[in-house]
Amino acid sequence: MELRLEKVERNVNLLTWQNSVEYLDFNGEGYPELEEAGKIVCLVRDFYDITKGEYSTSDLLLLKSAMDSVGLPPKTPVNYGAVVEAIADNDAYRSKLLAGKEIRPIEDPGHLVAMSGIKKLDALQHEERYLPETVAKYVAPYDASVTEDAIRRDLAKAYLRNNAGADVDMDVESFDMVLDLLYSVKQADAEGLLLAPGEEAIPAAETMMALPKKDDRLAAAEQSFIEHKLEKAYQNFTELAEAGNGRAMYYLGLYAKEGYASIEQDEAKWRDWWERGAEAGDVLAAIRYAETLPDQSAKRQVLIETHIPQALATAEAGDMMTLCEVARMYGDGLGVEKDLTKMAGCFVKAAEKGFWLAERELGKCYEKGIGVGKDEREAFDWYTQAAFDGDAEAQCRLGRCYEHGIGTTKSDQDAAEWYRKAAGQNYVAAQYALGECYYRGCGVTQDYKEAVKWYQRAAEGNYTSAQADLGYCYENGIGITRNKKKAVGCYLKAAERGHIIAQTNLGTCYYNGDGVARDYREAVKWY
Repeated sequence: MELRLEKVERNVNLLTWQNSVEYLDFNGEGYPELEEAGKIVCLVRDFYDITKGEYSTSDLLLLKSAMDSVGLPPKTPVNYGAVVEAIADNDAYRSKLLAGKEIRPIEDPGHLVAMSGIKKLDALQHEERYLPETVAKYVAPYDASVTEDAIRRDLAKAYLRNNAGADVDMDVESFDMVLDLLYSVKQADAEGLLLAPGEEAIPAAETMMALPKKDDRLAAAEQSFIEHKLEKAYQNFTELAEAGNGRAMYYLGLYAKEGYASIEQDEAKWRDWWERGAEAGDVLAAIRYAETLPDQSAKRQVLIETHIPQALATAEAGDMMTLCEVARMYGDGLGVEKDLTKMAGCFVKAAEKGFWLAERELGKCYEKGIGVGKDEREAFDWYTQAAFDGDAEAQCRLGRCYEHGIGTTKSDQDAAEWYRKAAGQNYVAAQYALGECYYRGCGVTQDYKEAVKWYQRAAEGNYTSAQADLGYCYENGIGITRNKKKAVGCYLKAAERGHIIAQTNLGTCYYNGDGVARDYREAVKWY
C-alpha cells in the first residue's frame, strides 16, 4: 500500500509539474524566457527529481509536453557542444543540473560524454587554466583574434574527440539532448560521480563493489555493446578474442547465436567460441558452453559448479551482462533452483540501468506474467525503451503490440513503421511481418511485389512462414512471375521444418504434378 501511495503521489506531482511548468521560474526568470540551455537544464533536473530517475514512456510523453509549454519543441535542433558549454560556463545552470554537487574525475569519458565535457571545461577554467593561457600567449604574436575562451573550447572538444570518440559539434533534437542529460545525471548518481562540496571522493574500487577489474579495451567494447553500437563492439571483441580474451570470446558466441549486427547465425561457431572462452577461464562463456553439453555430462557439472557461484557474485555487484545471464539461469534452473521471480528481478536491475537486452526481456516477463504480475502496458513501455535503444527484436515486438493493441491503442501504421525499423536490421521475423503488412495492406498501401520482396528476405534467413508464403506467391503468380517449380522448392524448405500449411500444399503439388513429377505416395507422405 505504501508503494502504491508513493507511486500515486509521484504521478500526481509529475502531472502537476507538467501542467504548471510554464509558470515556474529559475533565478527570477520564467522557464519560457530562459535560453535553450537553461530550459533544458531546468526540465532535466525537475523531471529527474520528481521521477527519481525511474521513468516510463508515458512519463516521457509528459516531459515532451512540458518542453512544448516552455517554448522548446522536442524536435527543435540544438548544438550538443554549445549546450554543454553553456552549462559549464554558467554557475547557476551547472548547480541546477548537478543539484549543487561537483563532478569527480571520470575515468571513461566515452561513458558520459556530456558530464565529461562539463567537467573538462570547468577544469580548463580552474585547475587546468594554465593550458589555454599558455597556448594563448604562444599564438598571440601570430593571431591576436584567438581568445583564451576559444582555445579552452577547442581543447575540451579535442579531449572528447580523442578520449570519448565523440564529435560534440553537431546538432541534435532538443528531446535527444534532454534524454542524454537525464541518462548522464542518473549514471553519475549511480556511480558516485557527484560529490557535495567538501565531500571526499569514494575510491573507484569501492563504487564498483566486487566487480572484477577489466581490461580497458574490453570495458570500452562492452560499453559499446550496452549502448547498442553492435558493429563497433563486434570489431573490438574480434580483436580481443584474437589476443586470447575469454570474455570477448563469450560475446562473439553471442553474436553467432543471436545474429547481432547481421552476423550469420551459426551453431558450430557459437559452440566453438564458448568452448574456447571456457578454456580461457571466462565465467559466462563457461556457463554457456556447459548448456551445450549433455545433461549428465561430468564436464557440464564441473563447469557449473566451478563458475556459477562467481557469476552470482558478479551479478550481485551489478554487472549488467552477468545479471542477464543469471536471469537465464534462474529461468532454466541451471545450477540454481528455478525461480522466475528472481529471474525477473535480475532483468529489472539491468533494465533500470538502461540496458536494452534486459529491457526487452523484462517486457516479455510483463507481457506473459512470468515472474511478475501480467501487465501489458508495462510490457509495452519496456519494449518501447529497448526499441528506442535500437534493439531489433524489441522493435518487432513493439510492432506486434501496435498491430494487436497489446498495452496500447491499436495502430496499423505504427506497427508497420516499427516492423520496418527492425526489418532494416535484418531481423527476419520483422521482415516477414512487414511482408504481411504489404500483402494485406495493413498500415501501408497494399503492394504484392513489396510483400514478396520482404518474404524473400525473411525466407533467405530461414524464416519458415516466409518460405511457405513465398511458395504460395510463386504458385499463384502473386507479386512475382508464376513458377511452380520454385513454389515446390519453397514449400519443401518450410515443410521439412514442420510448417503444416507448407506440408499440405507440397502434398497437393505432388498429387497434381504441379512443379514436380506426380507422385501419389509422396503426396500421401506430406498429407
